[in-house]
Amino acid sequence: MNIHTRGAATLAALATVLSLGACADDAADATPRATPTSTPSPSASSAEVETPTTEAAAPQRKTFEVTTPRHTIRTTLDGAERFRVDAAYAGRLHLLGVAGTGAEDVPWADLFLYTPTQVHDPETQELRPRPDDVVEWLSSNPGVRVVLRRTYRVDGGPVHEVNVERDGSMLFAGDRSDDSPGALERYLFRQVDGTWVVGQASTFDGERALERRAARDDVLMALVRSARLVPRG
Repeated sequence: MNIHTRGAATLAALATVLSLGACADDAADATPRATPTSTPSPSASSAEVETPTTEAAAPQRKTFEVTTPRHTIRTTLDGAERFRVDAAYAGRLHLLGVAGTGAEDVPWADLFLYTPTQVHDPETQELRPRPDDVVEWLSSNPGVRVVLRRTYRVDGGPVHEVNVERDGSMLFAGDRSDDSPGALERYLFRQVDGTWVVGQASTFDGERALERRAARDDVLMALVRSARLVPRG
C-alpha cells in the first residue's frame, strides 16, 4: 500500500471514530435529565398553626315587664345584654346602658316605657287627667320646644315621634323632677288596645342627632313596637 492509500484509510478510520463519538453525544443529550426544583423553606404562613377562634356571643333576646295599676306592660328587646333595669320609677320600665356591651353606640342616656294616666299642668305643675290626644298635648305644651315631629306606619298603625327640648318642668305623671333646662328628649306614642304607650329617651348628642337619627329602626322604637298590655284582674 502506498502512502496515498494509507493516508486515505487513516482519514476514513478517523471519520468513523468522530461519527461514533457524535452519536454517543446525541444519545446522551436525548436521555431525560432531572430538573432541579427549589423546596420552599418552612415559614409561618405555610406551617400548620392552629389559631384559636373566638365566636361573638349571640345577642340576647329578653322580655321586660313592669306593673301599673291597670296593666302589666311587656316588651321584648334584642341585644338586651346592653341594658339593665332600674326599678326606681314605679309604673315605668326604665333601662340604663351597661358599659362595655355596645350600649355606648345607643345615643340614649335613659330609656322609658309607660302608659300615662295623668299629666302635669304646664302652669301649676299639679296633676291632671291625661288628655285624649297626648301627641298634641305634648307638642303644644309651653314647657317644651318642639325640635322635630314625624309619624311612622308600624304594623298597620301610626307611631308618632316628637322630639323636644325641655325647660325643666315635669310633663307626664311619674316624670323626673330633676330635668334641667335644655334637656333633649324623644317621645314615641303608639296606641295598644286603645291605650297610649309612650317610649321616652333622653340624649346628649344635640338636636342634629335627633334630626339625623330616624326612630324607625331605633332601640326605642323596638321597645314601643313590641309592647303588649296584660290587664290586671
